[in-house]
Amino acid sequence: LDCISCCQDEPELSVFVGSGGGAPQMIMKEAGFTNLFADRENSWACVTVADIIAAEPDVMIIVEAGFDPALDKIEFMHNHLEFCNANYVKHADYIKFPFSASTIGPRVGAAALDMVSAAIHVAYGDHTMSFESGVDFFEPQVLVDSTKDLKCPLAIGDIKYARTEYTNCGVTHTLARVPQRVVTMNQGSLEFMLAMGLQNHIVGTRGVPSVLDPIWPKYKDAYNLIPVMTGADGNSYPSEAEINIANADFIFADWRSAFSEYAWNNDTTRQWTSVGECGGENSDFWPAGENKTYVDKGRAPGYERKGEIESYCRPQLHADGIGTFLSAVSCEDPTLRAPPIQQTLYDTITTMGEIFDVPTVASQLIMEIKSDFEIAQRTLQESAGHALTAVWLDCISCCQDEPELSVFVGSGGGAPQMIMKEAGFTNLFADRENSWACVTVADIIAAEPDVMIIVEAGFDPALDKIEFMHNHLEFCNANYVKHADYIKFPFSASTIGPRVGAAALDMVSAAIHVAYGDHTMSFESGVDFFEPQVLVDSTKDLKCPLAIGDIKYARTEYTNCGVTHTLARVPQRVVTMNQGSLEFMLAMGLQNHIVGTRGVPSVLDPIWPKYKDAYNLIPVMTGADGNSYPSEAEINIANADFIFADWRSAFSEYAWNNDTTRQWTSVGECGGENSDFWPAGENKTYVDKGRAPGYERKGEIESYCRPQLHADGIGTFLSAVSCEDPTLRAPPIQQTLYDTITTMGEIFDVPTVASQLIMEIKSDFEIAQRTLQESAGHALTAVWLDCISCC
Repeated sequence: LDCISCCQDEPELSVFVGSGGGAPQMIMKEAGFTNLFADRENSWACVTVADIIAAEPDVMIIVEAGFDPALDKIEFMHNHLEFCNANYVKHADYIKFPFSASTIGPRVGAAALDMVSAAIHVAYGDHTMSFESGVDFFEPQVLVDSTKDLKCPLAIGDIKYARTEYTNCGVTHTLARVPQRVVTMNQGSLEFMLAMGLQNHIVGTRGVPSVLDPIWPKYKDAYNLIPVMTGADGNSYPSEAEINIANADFIFADWRSAFSEYAWNNDTTRQWTSVGECGGENSDFWPAGENKTYVDKGRAPGYERKGEIESYCRPQLHADGIGTFLSAVSCEDPTLRAPPIQQTLYDTITTMGEIFDVPTVASQLIMEIKSDFEIAQRTLQESAGHALTAVWLDCISCCQDEPELSVFVGSGGGAPQMIMKEAGFTNLFADRENSWACVTVADIIAAEPDVMIIVEAGFDPALDKIEFMHNHLEFCNANYVKHADYIKFPFSASTIGPRVGAAALDMVSAAIHVAYGDHTMSFESGVDFFEPQVLVDSTKDLKCPLAIGDIKYARTEYTNCGVTHTLARVPQRVVTMNQGSLEFMLAMGLQNHIVGTRGVPSVLDPIWPKYKDAYNLIPVMTGADGNSYPSEAEINIANADFIFADWRSAFSEYAWNNDTTRQWTSVGECGGENSDFWPAGENKTYVDKGRAPGYERKGEIESYCRPQLHADGIGTFLSAVSCEDPTLRAPPIQQTLYDTITTMGEIFDVPTVASQLIMEIKSDFEIAQRTLQESAGHALTAVWLDCISCC
């Protein structure tokens, strides 16, 4: 259905439809549809309303254009009694098709896919994918609102793909429409909304300072635009008053305490006052009538509710017009809680997709998480050869009342178990009940995990838990303590939420890195390893101190151009001697480590435009004569601990442009193994053919000062194609570049950044070669013209 007004001159009521000779016919045919007016000539044709009704299509494809909206065409049909009994009108079996996609163009393939996807959704209610062509279905409530005063009005229940009723944790609710004003009560539920692109529906979220529990880095920018609710005491769930002021129509929470009648941190204060007495079917902690003492082992001592039923207020909120959703692993009634498995997560995503009428987004998110889990398991198996064993260390203080020294760990009934299992790890306490459990220190030591997964939260830092272990002699002989086989896991990612897929990938990546020293990728979930020097500094005065050499992934020694150096720590104050070395640092995100660079006017040698802004913030060093390498004095004033250069002349004992001036004076006589242009003892004339005539050093060995700089506490790195000793120079091939990036990733402890950069460059080379081959059909011949005066 293309146009209503285009057929006004017809003798009988008619509309303009796609016929058998144009793009609509081609798109429908190639998508597998039967065009019921393919027998009409031309690209479009006027057909009578009677003909359309007699044709009885399964779906109506309706063209959307700003100058001729699809809703106008829908209202036309719903305002003509002839259409009222047509199935596609009664059930709104409509597909919205952009006018701009209705030509023979490159969008037709994706449009065909989305047309099929939308048709399956509207005709059968099934949930499918979106290929972002602009083809879509209509929001059910919009259709109801648009037709309510017409001759063939729609009710929400008439639309097969409209979600009108849902049951969550045994509590059923009927939606009047898609929720528009949502309050999220926890970080996990907020991330669900953001991951499904629903940030514009959020009117408030619990305020958790980013230092205490950071949001998924991927969604930081979106998070910063969401109003924060601080609760009645400035540090709890959004209050009833805040929720009412925001006119919320939906509340989404990870933990049942968000809906508890009494405040989670004060059992004498009612959390919900305006909804009346709470509780009811499936909304009590125990079956109604039982009189038990409630002790939540997961809190600090003293939280007891005696002689009462722990009641929750979701039925009352529903009656008050506010929908709710609670994570299925935290249902009020323990007998209704879902197991912490993939399917529970996918069921939540599917239901949220239905509630918010974004089923294709839900399907895509599920596919992404499934893919993440599969890759995580496969990567761990390929790298380790087996499932690594792990203990999930959540809290130290939570088990203070236990008779024996104990800590709080992830057990077999919650998100930690699901995340570890799907990432390919074996949870050594999966046999314990509930989501978390108190286990003795003796049990942990006896379990001998390969890695320790340590939860990081601002209110309970992971380093405190590491210091606890390193200050108890019982742990000193444990391998994971001796070698710091620790993985840092954000508290906010430890729920059954959309971040678990990326977190599983990063957990595998971090485990491979800490256990084997291998370098892997980062998927920006917030899961990470600990900076080795931080661990050394944090444990140095404890009973089980770490040395940098104990940590397998700490880069303590490297050899570059035959010269070996041992690092005391990751370099913090770097001077780059050339544009290329500077760009290496910038490309690896290390600009905050740079304290100076050689000043080269941009008109002479412009920086890579991609990094121009970062470059402009870096201090420039002009050298002794205002036009050379950073001087020894400048480097010392900057308190540099590392020098990175492209050319060996940066480390030459004598200045590259004045062979009578020493470049390095404070380090003593230079040279040594692999640091002379010729083997020590040979007395040759040095002529550098790459310079202007006259640069000759006769009767001396060309010596370099890297060993002496190392002895003076300054690390160095020299491009492998420019090694001092010609016999050690690496060939100018891809692998030489990748080896440099890998070594720099190790030196600066950013192995995942190094891996990503290598992958990007490899991809660029592959695309370049393929593009040239496809365009030219062969390798083009070329001459690289560098310099006229040099010869």
